Amino acid sequence: MAKPDGEDGGNESDSTRKQRWPDEIVNYLRLVQRTFENEPKKYHEFLRILVDRKHRRISVAHLIEEVWSLFEGHNELINEFYQFLPKKYRGKGGTSLEDATNFVIKLKARFLHDPEVYAAFLQILNKCRRGACDAQHTFQAVKDLFKGHPDLIEEYQKYLPPRSVM
Repeated sequence: MAKPDGEDGGNESDSTRKQRWPDEIVNYLRLVQRTFENEPKKYHEFLRILVDRKHRRISVAHLIEEVWSLFEGHNELINEFYQFLPKKYRGKGGTSLEDATNFVIKLKARFLHDPEVYAAFLQILNKCRRGACDAQHTFQAVKDLFKGHPDLIEEYQKYLPPRSVM
């Protein structure tokens, strides 16, 4: 699959990329639908997450976390999804899908013997996704949850809009 941001050498114009991209998106949605044909709720959850992002009810970081969690064990879907993210989330200069994935893996490993913390983290994100809180409130809740783990708090800050961190 071709890369959308001129990562194929930089010779591709924006208009050419934009013309090709809808076909790639449709193909990806079909792949997700086929993958979860026996689990239609997962496919519909994925569509809901995309709609939430389109309407800016969730941040790109939350989108990444939710898709990663939903597609856990389906690395091919995660890797394909990665190409549709804004460039700063795919590579140097910003948090990438790999960074978000590593953060979630770190959380799961850190709280392996205390799974309630990881579950509470997901609940906080879900509450925010539903519009029940803003990024600043979410950060404070995560900060309280990760008390005693300053490295996790610091790393989580990378996924929030700049003005939401105090």
